[in-house]
Amino acid sequence: ATVSLLALWKLPVVLNVIFALVRPKEKEGSAPFPPLVPVDIRGFLAALVTPDAPFFFLDLARRHGPVYRLPIGPGCGAVFIGDHKTARQVLEDPSVVKPRRSYRAFDRLVGARESFFTTNDARYRHVRKATAAVLGAKHVERMRVTIKAVLDKFVEDKLEPKARKGEALDIDLAMQWIT
Repeated sequence: ATVSLLALWKLPVVLNVIFALVRPKEKEGSAPFPPLVPVDIRGFLAALVTPDAPFFFLDLARRHGPVYRLPIGPGCGAVFIGDHKTARQVLEDPSVVKPRRSYRAFDRLVGARESFFTTNDARYRHVRKATAAVLGAKHVERMRVTIKAVLDKFVEDKLEPKARKGEALDIDLAMQWIT
């Protein structure tokens, strides 16, 4: 078991080395890559599991500019956009090529050949516009309050009684109840 845990702990390092070896280099005359942020995959994963994960990304955007790359995954790394205006420009620019392979897994997940994230035609522009209203600050704040109330009730009615009795919690049922 210890050997398995050690191997699992080293896996991000091994993957990072492999991806670094096959990472493409910038070609002369083509658009430059965004700056590569000096964060290894283990540091990235550690930052993701903390409550401060959004601030991790905001801090990177402040230090390295609104568009930056993390050396994770194959290809040139994962590109992040830390500014909503820049993200909108990229998404609305008709000349931006959205590589199919980048979205293939997501499209399979949603069961579509193409999703509104990967195309620019009128139908998907309409869906994006309709979705944007739901993510407005007023609605997000309203849902934050609602979600907090639901989670507080779950902890009080379900989680704490189980913990006091030393009983196991069926996570599937818990997630159904919360949803």
